Amino acid sequence: MSEHLGYIDSYFNKELSPEECRIFELRIEQDPAFAEEVAFYLNTLNEAKAQLAVQKKERFREIYQEIRPSQHRGLVRRFWPYVSAAAVTIALVFRFVFFSPSMSPIKLANEYIQSDLAIISTDMGMGDSIEIGKKLYNEGKFEDAQKQFERIILADSLESSAKEYAGIVSLRLEQYDKAIQYFVELENTRLKINPGKFYHALTLMKRNGPGDLQEAKKLLHAVEEENLKFKDIAKKWLNKWPEE
Repeated sequence: MSEHLGYIDSYFNKELSPEECRIFELRIEQDPAFAEEVAFYLNTLNEAKAQLAVQKKERFREIYQEIRPSQHRGLVRRFWPYVSAAAVTIALVFRFVFFSPSMSPIKLANEYIQSDLAIISTDMGMGDSIEIGKKLYNEGKFEDAQKQFERIILADSLESSAKEYAGIVSLRLEQYDKAIQYFVELENTRLKINPGKFYHALTLMKRNGPGDLQEAKKLLHAVEEENLKFKDIAKKWLNKWPEE
């Protein structure tokens, strides 16, 4: 298998920085052999999609291993006109992105955690125990924040905000079972705007264990159908969910 597969894969999954993307595209212009590998990647990925929509990358790896190196050039020649120049290659990138809108659930989860859960909004001037926990969280002191929220829950088992934040910080600590426990408890509270099912689905997507993604998908459908908190995000994720 090509030693560049992971590098090419990262480019098309938008995992490279802008500068790394520029270097990648420049290399296509200057290195015909590398351009052929990119062409083969795209061609094989499209063939794999026609055979099996789910797990495109995994299927690609299987096809790549099955095809003899001598056959690679024939496939590349069929696709070469589309990657003969950097501008055309970039156009193919956009084609790949827009015609393949699906995204892995774990990538969706990671992006959400890194952006939307980077900090928890605080109420300036509030000195209560919840705000202390939020401040610890925002300072990156997750274990201390978790202890703070758990002390609040111990004192008042009906404190839904503490359960929400305890679940979030447990998720950040990758204590998935504990996070799910808090979110399930949150689901069962009578909150007018309840984020429990959404966060439960998010945790399952991040954990990505056996059966997790199927259950997460059901929960996201429930979030949308029951008009729960974050229903717009749930709908967007379901639209990006890989076909089964």
